[in-house]
Amino acid sequence: MRPYSRLLLAALSLTLAGCGGHGVAPPPPARVVTSAERLYYDNTGGIQDSLRMVIHDQQQFEQIWNRATSTQVSPPPVPTIDFTKSMVVVVGAGRRNTDDEIRVDSVTFRERTTVQGKKEQVMEIMVLLRTGCGGLEAAGYPLEIVSLPTFDGRIEFKERTVPAQGCHPSDEPIPSPSPERSSPPGR
Repeated sequence: MRPYSRLLLAALSLTLAGCGGHGVAPPPPARVVTSAERLYYDNTGGIQDSLRMVIHDQQQFEQIWNRATSTQVSPPPVPTIDFTKSMVVVVGAGRRNTDDEIRVDSVTFRERTTVQGKKEQVMEIMVLLRTGCGGLEAAGYPLEIVSLPTFDGRIEFKERTVPAQGCHPSDEPIPSPSPERSSPPGR
């Protein structure tokens, strides 16, 4: 075998080994959802259901958008989404207090083995439900719509509920004592 053939064979072997020999790219790292990906947030009740939904086409998106914005005096226009590159995620908290919030917080990717022994990629969408201070007793229906890069594998929603900060005096940070000041002489 010629020397450059050995070098080519070694490079090819390293490339295949780096891919795990399966030709499957590793999953992207976890990331926080950006403000640019947030399309709409409201709590006035256009959609009053508790829901977790992934949308892959413009027609279904327009129906959900029109429902979500139906309580607005001047509803914002439906954004055009390139569904070859993006998908839309809709999360609704159902009936809550008006100071409660729902957010698509972050996205994590992992690989898992199915019951049949096959590897599959899973996208986990972390939904954050922040309970308000409860000072407002009116009903609210928190809802958020975000656009994320399209994903063809299994999608799962994970949830976390956290209390709002600053609701109770015990939530406030205790100020550090100020240093003793000496009075100037004669006072």
